[in-house]
Amino acid sequence: MAPTVLEQQLLLKGCLEGDPKKLAEFEDRSYLRTIRRVVRKDLETRLDKENVDHAINLALQAVYRGWKKVPSNGELRERIRSYALAVAEKYYKEWTDQLLRKKP
Repeated sequence: MAPTVLEQQLLLKGCLEGDPKKLAEFEDRSYLRTIRRVVRKDLETRLDKENVDHAINLALQAVYRGWKKVPSNGELRERIRSYALAVAEKYYKEWTDQLLRKKP
């Protein structure tokens, strides 16, 4: 049986609070792998590894902080995927904007 929205919210809230059991559950369900995969796929040809890793961490934290709004009646993995992609794109835009400001 699929987890309810409340169960999904409690999972993400527990991750945000650093609950080891919730963090392990998040990883066991491959949500962490989903975030890593979607961000890498989107950014690996545009940024170096260090910046991609930073974007992955930002996306992960954004998913945790969004514990009230990320879960929905749909598949949590899909919501996480779209949320992580949005964060990756925002990071890339900010990164390129910063580079443009540095150019003479």
